[in-house]
Amino acid sequence: MPSAHTGSRYARHLPERTLLYALVQAHYPDFIARIEAEGRSLPEYVREEFETYLRCGVLEHGFLRVVCEHCRAERLVAFSCKKRGFCPSCGARRMAESARHLVEEVFGPRPVRQWVLSFPYPLRFLFASKPEAIGPVLGIVQRVIAGWLANQAGVDRASAQCGVVTLIQRFGSALNLNVHFHMLWLDGMYDANVEPPRRKPRLRRARAPTSAQLTQLANTIAHRVCRHLSRRGWLEGEDESVFLSDSAGSDDGMDGLRM
Repeated sequence: MPSAHTGSRYARHLPERTLLYALVQAHYPDFIARIEAEGRSLPEYVREEFETYLRCGVLEHGFLRVVCEHCRAERLVAFSCKKRGFCPSCGARRMAESARHLVEEVFGPRPVRQWVLSFPYPLRFLFASKPEAIGPVLGIVQRVIAGWLANQAGVDRASAQCGVVTLIQRFGSALNLNVHFHMLWLDGMYDANVEPPRRKPRLRRARAPTSAQLTQLANTIAHRVCRHLSRRGWLEGEDESVFLSDSAGSDDGMDGLRM
């Protein structure tokens, strides 16, 4: 616990006094009962998100007793859910800690550009139902962008080295299902063949993309992603008439969402 010498004070999080907590606590049981009465069910990870949120920061569900090494004062620190869903406390803490780590430990003072890639509705449903499909698609996207960055920086692709951190977000601003990528790219490339091994490598800056270049990149990504998913048997059709195949369905309602 911070001592009095630091000038900081600890204030316990009191989620049970918030409006969000009161709403979830009051209506979540009825919500589950109504769904089950209709013969449906929520995915287990959704139920876990609700139920751990209702225990987050509440002392009766567990806590640590922390003692100040200087004055021996004691405080109780409740366990947190550490979830990514709708817990404002844990979500804000994770966001702040992740941002600090990326700024101070990963990217440092180097220039970074954010790339955001969204997908058509059928692919959002596919990725939500089959998470194993996301990794290969992300690899395709990263190879396309890396190749473009190498060209823009004037570095041969065979020796080009870059860095990217991708955050996969699964919802939109309206809390709708929307699996999409937020990618933080170093805005340039390192040349492995030019930089001597004992010399500090230099980042070769890439020129900013134009609207026309972004359109071309999107078309390239769309073509390669559709080709990959078709080979896996998850897409059918050609050109503009592409739709989810029967093999892309699952037991969680995908049949009603297939387009």
